[in-house]
Amino acid sequence: MEPEFPSRKIQWQFVAIFYGFFILAAYAWVSFQKGRTSPLFFSATSRVDLIRDSLLGVGTAVVVVLLSQAIRTKWEWSKRLEEEFEKLLCPIDLPTIAWVSLWSGFGEEILFRGAMQPVLGLVLTSFIFGLFHFPVRRLLLPWTLMSILIAFILGGLFAFTGNLLAPVLCHFTINFANLSFLKARYDKKRGELNFSSSESDDKGSDDMTMPK
Repeated sequence: MEPEFPSRKIQWQFVAIFYGFFILAAYAWVSFQKGRTSPLFFSATSRVDLIRDSLLGVGTAVVVVLLSQAIRTKWEWSKRLEEEFEKLLCPIDLPTIAWVSLWSGFGEEILFRGAMQPVLGLVLTSFIFGLFHFPVRRLLLPWTLMSILIAFILGGLFAFTGNLLAPVLCHFTINFANLSFLKARYDKKRGELNFSSSESDDKGSDDMTMPK
């Protein structure tokens, strides 16, 4: 049974259904292609290939996450972008972060890299990936541009390794790490606000009990 988190904004069922449509779309895409029956590319032929592709995916993600965190400290637009995502997603808990990261990493990669890239190529698929991340608010536009850049990285991993393991692990790790950082900063701010509010209440209580 799915654990309950009353404060979360993201519902687990919605995430599964939403990215489930990505998986169905991937299979629908390949069903119209002659000679292809599946968008799954997990073709590591040896343990060495498996380890190499896993390390390549996670290692690339670590570099991307470190760069994104560095950008956040230097560019104002990055801080505003984080504030917008905070309003949309927080409060969020670690199980939900893992759930979202798992579904988005697998669902998006099987569609864009597994199904579309072998037909449309790296460049066109990357721009389509960016369009799927087109924002409903103007302040989120940098997210679209960053998504295109990330798509080239994920597509490059797929082209280099010939399977989805590296891009799926990379995608999952990027989402999990960045959402975890978002959660940590949100929780810290909420804790500081609660502490400040508690101090104010205590001071008010002391003033009321002080002898006249």
